[in-house]
Amino acid sequence: MLTNAGNLNAGNPSTNNTFFTNIADVDAGISPQMANELRQLRQMISSLPGVVQPIPEVSPATHRISRFAAPIAETEIPKRFQTPSMKLYDGTTDPEEHIAQYRERMEIIPIPTHLKEACLCQGFGSTLTGSALKWLLSVTPYSITSLAHLVNLFNSQFSCSRAFREDH
Repeated sequence: MLTNAGNLNAGNPSTNNTFFTNIADVDAGISPQMANELRQLRQMISSLPGVVQPIPEVSPATHRISRFAAPIAETEIPKRFQTPSMKLYDGTTDPEEHIAQYRERMEIIPIPTHLKEACLCQGFGSTLTGSALKWLLSVTPYSITSLAHLVNLFNSQFSCSRAFREDH
């Protein structure tokens, strides 16, 4: 096991980032025992106060994962298709209002009927930002089967941001 953990300059963020990057580079060619020791060392270092946490590595297969079921994910969207310009939703305002605005703006875009569902689903993510976008990216892969399903998940997730209306 590595015993010179105290010599890693824990107070120097640039040293820490270099340390984590170099370990990541050599992980592929080391023994399973050494890889386990390096993981333990990373966990110990990352638990120290003031240590800048490294950004987790992304798997090369990540880009192949879709939130949408095959019929939606495999539909080829026309190259000229563009989602409408609208205020990005960050999770802090009424989700139903965002959906209504999205649907209304998408209604004026000429999309062939057989592509409409896929375009509406795949285009929705470009209207999100912040925690709303992070939420969409965390949805179980291949689970969204329709726009209605996506809207229901979205409204459920951000229901606490709904604008409640008083009836008189």
